[in-house]
Parts: sequence; structure tokens; C-alpha cells
Amino acid sequence: MLMFANTGAAFLRYIPHRAGCAHIVFVLAVAVASTAQAADAGSTGKKKTAAAVHGTKPAPTAKNEYIHVNASRSMPDGVTLNAPGGGRMSVETEARSQTTLTRDYIAKQSPTANINTLIAMVPGVVLGAKDPMGIESDHMNMRGLDGSEVGYVFEGIPSSNPTTYVAHTQMLVDAENIGSIKVIQGSSSIDSPVYWAAGGEINTRMMDPSHQMHGYVSASGGSYGSNKEFARFETGDIGNTGLRGMASFSYTRSNNWFGGGGVYRYHVDSKLAKDWSIGNTSLIFGYTRENQASYPTVTMAKWDAWQKTGKSPGYNKDYYFGNTNWYKLHMEDENEIHVMLPSDLRLNDSLRLQVRPYYIHRTGPTLGSAMVPGSGGYMGSEQYGNLNLPYAQKGKATAVAYNNWQEDSGGLSSEISWVTRHNTLSFGDWYQYTDYSVLNDYGVVNDAGDTVGGYNPIRLPSGRVLATEDMSYIQQVNTLYIADTFRAFNDRLVINAAFKASMVGRSVTNDIPGTQYSNNRNYFEPLPQVSLTYFITRHDQVYVNGTTSYRMPASANAYIDSYSLTSPKPTTTIGNLKPEYDISEEVGYRHTGLFNVSLALFNMNLTNHQVSSSEYLPGDNYLTSVPLNVGGETIRGVQVEFGMKPWHHFSPYLSGQFLHATTDNNFNAGTDYLPTAGKTAIAAPKFSGSIGLQYDDGHYFGNANILYVDKQYSALMDNAAMPSYITANLTLGYRFHSFSRFRSPQIQVNIMNVGDNHYLSAVSGYGGTAKAMKGMNGTAVSASTPSYFAGAPFAVVASVSTGF
Repeated sequence: MLMFANTGAAFLRYIPHRAGCAHIVFVLAVAVASTAQAADAGSTGKKKTAAAVHGTKPAPTAKNEYIHVNASRSMPDGVTLNAPGGGRMSVETEARSQTTLTRDYIAKQSPTANINTLIAMVPGVVLGAKDPMGIESDHMNMRGLDGSEVGYVFEGIPSSNPTTYVAHTQMLVDAENIGSIKVIQGSSSIDSPVYWAAGGEINTRMMDPSHQMHGYVSASGGSYGSNKEFARFETGDIGNTGLRGMASFSYTRSNNWFGGGGVYRYHVDSKLAKDWSIGNTSLIFGYTRENQASYPTVTMAKWDAWQKTGKSPGYNKDYYFGNTNWYKLHMEDENEIHVMLPSDLRLNDSLRLQVRPYYIHRTGPTLGSAMVPGSGGYMGSEQYGNLNLPYAQKGKATAVAYNNWQEDSGGLSSEISWVTRHNTLSFGDWYQYTDYSVLNDYGVVNDAGDTVGGYNPIRLPSGRVLATEDMSYIQQVNTLYIADTFRAFNDRLVINAAFKASMVGRSVTNDIPGTQYSNNRNYFEPLPQVSLTYFITRHDQVYVNGTTSYRMPASANAYIDSYSLTSPKPTTTIGNLKPEYDISEEVGYRHTGLFNVSLALFNMNLTNHQVSSSEYLPGDNYLTSVPLNVGGETIRGVQVEFGMKPWHHFSPYLSGQFLHATTDNNFNAGTDYLPTAGKTAIAAPKFSGSIGLQYDDGHYFGNANILYVDKQYSALMDNAAMPSYITANLTLGYRFHSFSRFRSPQIQVNIMNVGDNHYLSAVSGYGGTAKAMKGMNGTAVSASTPSYFAGAPFAVVASVSTGF
């Protein structure tokens, strides 16, 4: 109860106090209207439910119909046996490219999988898997734009880190509880609480609690000492209260497949749903504690040596003095709590209301390593004296570099819609307040590699903690939007126009000597959208859309100077803080029926395009995100998707994308310009695709998936590249008849990277040129060394599960 009380207090501190009078008045007015309508519904005895508020889906002819997003529960794990493409291609009607994955596909993947792992076969998605189990975070890009340009939304709230825009999807929800994952390529919904989503949007929903009391348990084990235990209990309808709930707990662990260390994870999901006469409300709570040893990135030289000698470049399993590559000095200890209270209400026959308050708390630290000078080093621009460090040799001590960070975000997303026979008019607002703080300090380790005295940071002779960064970051986001959807010709023609005004304020301080202490920036961007769709027949649809998006630099470090312990000069300085702005157009066609087909052609123009390169901070040896402004970029391509309903229990699936992405401007490398205009963009494979086949007769089931990704450049000059690769995954399983209290017990085996293909999976760090050269004005430009993630190897996970 104390935890809930503290969470509630924090939420009240972040939302009403920060949101301002307009938000409070709006919510109070909504509450009064809701109460009055509920009373009216109760007095008449008529049951009313809400309808979908807006979009391009044809309006239902029946009134008082509420549409829940929920997987069918014909099997304990949610499998229905009738989903097109084996659950990889649901029927879509929106005027944009999107793919929805359901339980028929999700349940057959490894129970350790995360959201990014599950969407790997969707057209346009390129997954850089570095962990075969999916327990740790992976790298992902969509339509040639990395994951920091994709908006992750979980149950209607933004789930990406608001400073880096990166989502650690393994922290959000267990795979066993995911009801659906909707992947929107190249744009985001006007009502989504994101603004940086030029690459697209990934919208994940939990399964709703069942109306019957049930339970579900599973146990898994496999390669690299991996195991997962999961248990879920569902209350069913609680008397006549209209309440039903579910709660689950899981424990997962695995060893790293190269280098020392491993990962363990504790996770809790819970959802309490309340059905009103005018709609529904849910209370969702999640908690995750994950501790993992990091995987290092590799250069092409290290990768080639690894393949020749078999000696991996992983972090060492043993410690000795000066060994900054010991795995215990490269750990991530992340905690997350999220609480949300989404409501969908029908105020009367014409008015719909959505209200989604939320609070998210995340903490670190992330650990790196450093050799700390015992005297004569620097804190910022000031040199320090003798630190009297223990366990020092030759004037230096091995130390752990703490990246102590904490992030608290609270927000409120609201929308009210007026629905008539031919028109839906919506007004919405999203407000979010984020408080993010970072302290990069150091702790000496002893001869065994353990920190001296636990968390005991090194202090200067003055008593101040030795640090290279002491940052406080405050961000406020406020977006207002209006959207209008018009339907004609019996809902065969649907036209939508929307406009969003996005306002973001950032205030950053860094309390390190010699740095610019304060840096404040305010951004305002207009974001119009328009779309048109026409249903030629009940099964055929054409559409066209135009969308816009923008984002600021994807790192709080872009607003401060960064220092090392060995120099009074900054290693990086405040960069180009102009926001990226993106304009996209798309034309598409869909057919639904026995088989579903989707085809889309797209064009994107980006200005001040920002790519996020991962680099090790000098002297601290841990990865951080460094934004690079590469100017303009043009992305054009075509994607296709095919899925078939079960035919003799078989469900085939195909997807593919052709991409032509080019840099539009010459790159400012600091000393000179590089002639990058017209070059192929980095991390943008020309071809990518997947083939899948699923079989499920209710007892025997399985699927086979093959993915191909073309080569990807890792330097703006196209003089370094990551080779193409192919991977294949396989699932085999059997469901038994229910008996006693056990409902459809089953065994399942998941095999990842069947052929044990050795490959590089993603570009991590990149720069202007991989070879030293002269710039356009004749000045020498030094080379940068691209880095990569090693692809996940062959692995097997076997699991047993049952409902009860």
C-alpha cells in the first residue's frame, strides 16, 4: 500500500501541478459530464457502450456498440486458429500502412521474446538482434530510420525514453500478456502521444482480463542457461461490480552468449478492468527489475579476427588490476514502474471521451569503467590535487564509472469527439512533464574487482564528488490537435484532415566547472496530416496520405559539454540543436478475404535529419547516444505484404521492402565538408523481406520463418558497410486435450537462428568517413571507425504450459 501511495503522490505532483488550469478545467468538465451521463444511464436502465472515436474504419451501423481490443481466448494462451497469416496480418482499414500481430503468432514465439523481436517479420522492420532470447534490448530500424525515430506506445501512453526516444521493450510487458502489436510504418496516429515518429509507430496492447476465473502457468529452459517461469491469475467477473482483473509474475535469466556475465529479470503485470454502462476504465500497473551484463560493440577488424581465431571480443570473466574490460564493470541495472488509468466513455449518442493519465518511474545505474588519475586529473576544466586513492598503481586506480540516472514522467492524454452519421470531429491534448537527472561519478575497485565500501564515490580534496557530468534535465511537452473525418457513399469514401501543434520546452543544467551551466530551448512545430481512402468493394481499398513529424536532438547530452578526467578541454561540445522535420506521402492498396494483400509506395523528405550514433565516452568506457545532424535525406520505396487464412491448417505469410534512401547534403565533418550528397544513407538496406509458414490443427502446431536483410552502409561516404545476412527461426509444439483442472496443456520448442549463421546484426556507431581523406576544401578529414552489434547465434528454448 505504501508503494501505491507513493506512486499516487508522485503522480499528483507531476500532473495537476504541472498541467495548468486549462487541463484541470477540461478534466473537471469531463468528469461532471461523465457523472451526469452515468446517472442518466442508470435511471433508464438502458445499457450503453462507446464506439471507436475516429479514424478511417467505416462507421458501424448499429449504435451503442463498444469495440474492445482483445485477443480471442479460445485457448489458454489466446490462440484462435483462424487468424490470417498465422496471426501476422490482421484485416486493416486505416489509410496508411500498418500490420497488426495477434496471439496466433505471438504465442508461438519464444516466451522470452520482447516486442522488437516479435515484429521482426513485418515489412519495413529490420531487427538488430544481439541477444538470442530477446531478454535484453535490441536495435531496430524501420524504413531506414532507427528506433529512436519510431514512436512506441503501450496502452495509449508513450513508452519510449523521452530524452533518447529509445524504448527498452523488454521492460514493458511479458510476451504471454500481449494481446496485439500494431506496427504503423512511416507515420503515427494524430492522437498518439508521440511527436518524433518519422519512422512509424509501434502500438502494443495487453490482453483484457477474462470474464471467467482462469489461471495460466509456464516454465521454459534452453541454451546459455536460460530459463523463465511465468504465472498469471485472472479473477473473472467479480460479482455484479463490473470489475475483473488479472495479475502475473515472471522470473527470467540467461547467460551472455559471448563474454562474461548474464541477465536476470523480475517482472509484474496487472490490469483491473471496469465495465460501465457508458464505456470502460482500466487500471494498469507494471514493475520490472532487470540486471544485465552488457554486450560490447565490435569493429570490423575485431569481427574478422573473431571469425578467424574463435576468440570473442566479449568482456572478460576474470579481473586483474587495470582490466577495464571486466564484465562486472559493464553492467546495467534498470528498474521501471508504470501506472496508467485509461478510460473510454460514451457521454451521449454523439460524444465520446478518452482520458489517459499515467506515471512512469525509471532508474539506473549504467556502469562503465575508467582509469582514474590519483592526482593531476581534471573535473571539467579544473585540475585537482592528490586524491589519495587506495589500490592505485603508477598513479592510477581502476574504477567503476557510475552513470547514475533517474527519470520521472507524468502525463495526461485526452480527447473528446463528436460523432454524427457522416462526420467525426475530435479535439485532443497531450501534456507530459519529465524530470531527468544524471550523475557520472567514480568508485575505486579493490584487488578482487569489487567497489571499496559499496557505493563510495571518489571525492576531491575539497570533499566534492569527482564527476564528469552532473546534469538536471526538465522537459515539458504540450500538443493540441483537431481532427475531422468525413464519410460518404455509404462509408466507402473516407476523408480525414488533422492538425497538431506541438510545443516542447527543455531546460538543462550541468554543474561541472568550466561548462555552460544552463541551456534552455523551446520548440514549436505545426504538424498537419491528411488522408483519403476509398473502398472499391467490401474487400478492396485504395488510400493516399500525407503526414508530418519532427523531433529534437535525441540525447540530453546534446545540450551540454562533455569532459573526460584527463583533459581540461571538452571531448564533445553543444551541437546543432535544430529540430528535424519530416514530410511523408504514401499511396496504398489492400485486399482482404481468403488472403490479405497490402501494397504501399512511400516518399519521405527529411531536413536536419538526426542519426543517433552509439559511442563510448572517452575514458569511461560505456556506450552513450551521440546525435549527428546529417542535413537532408530522401527516402523512397515500396513494401508488400501477403497473408492467408488457414487452409488445411496452413497459413503462409510473405513480406518485403525495397528502399532507396539518399543523403541530400554534404556533411560538415568539423574540419571540412565531405561530399556525401547523393550517397546511400547509413543503416538503410536496399532489400529486406521475410517468408513464414504456420501450421496449427489444434494439437500439432509449428511455424518456420526466414528473414533476409541487405547490406547496410556504416559511414556517410559509403566507404564502409555491414554485409547482408539471412536467419531462420523454427517453432514446434503439441497441445494435449484438457483433463482434470488442466486446460490445453502444451509443449513448445523454439529454435532461433537455425543454421547458426554468424553475422553482424546492426550498425552501432558511425561517422562521416571510414578512411582518412581530404574534404571538399582540401582540408584533411580524419577517419572514424564504425562499430557493430554481433548477431544472435543459434539457441533453443523448450517450454511447457497449461491453463487451469
